[in-house]
Amino acid sequence: MQNSTQIKEKIRSLSAEIGFDDCGFAKVCEVESEYRRFFENWLENGFNSKMEWIKKNVDIRFNPKLLLENAKSVIVVLQSHNFLVTPQKNKVARYLLQEDYHVSMRKKLRILSQKINEILPDTNSRICVDSAPILEKYWAQKAKLGFVGKNTLFISNKIGSFCNIAVLLIDKELEIEESHKNSQENSCGNCNKCIKSCPTGALVENYTLDCNKCISYQNNYKVDENFDCFGYVQGCDICQEVCPKNAAFQI
Repeated sequence: MQNSTQIKEKIRSLSAEIGFDDCGFAKVCEVESEYRRFFENWLENGFNSKMEWIKKNVDIRFNPKLLLENAKSVIVVLQSHNFLVTPQKNKVARYLLQEDYHVSMRKKLRILSQKINEILPDTNSRICVDSAPILEKYWAQKAKLGFVGKNTLFISNKIGSFCNIAVLLIDKELEIEESHKNSQENSCGNCNKCIKSCPTGALVENYTLDCNKCISYQNNYKVDENFDCFGYVQGCDICQEVCPKNAAFQI
């Protein structure tokens, strides 16, 4: 019988074969209260703008066991969208240069879920690709795949911030070491290039995004027809393009 370490390595190997760029694991737990307080303060400041849906299912968002009964382990997968961008008058974010990640990552996670059932029979799982109320960046950090930058984006140790995150909850226990605080090397340190480079001031302070001022948000929700999107017609990559952490992954 395979031990937990062997099972995790097998799942990592399978995730790579399926097409994910990284895979990590975390133990299911209720999210620390400090994260909830930060989220509630963010909402109170109106930084969610017209995204009323984000106020729903708050309890579920902070407790994965409400998404999957008896959930015990979180499997986090990353998929790069660091595609070469050619100069163009009307710019789009790089993630739009791929198949819709909601579709592609869900397909891959279905396959991974089936493969896990072959290793761990009778495993119940829940696929979460953006639409489910779960804190993807929080769990990716718990799984030691990287950290959340001052631009509020997840920065992978392996592929930088040009990545999408998806989660697979399972009701099987995997032995997982507790995460530790990120070291200075695995953080933004004193760098604040993303904050200085945001042309609309959407990054109002470290780790805080005001969607009312965000180019990507305005592209999607068209809240202000007179809003200057600086040439972007869909999404925005400015805060990622200036990030030194992405320098090693430029193509």
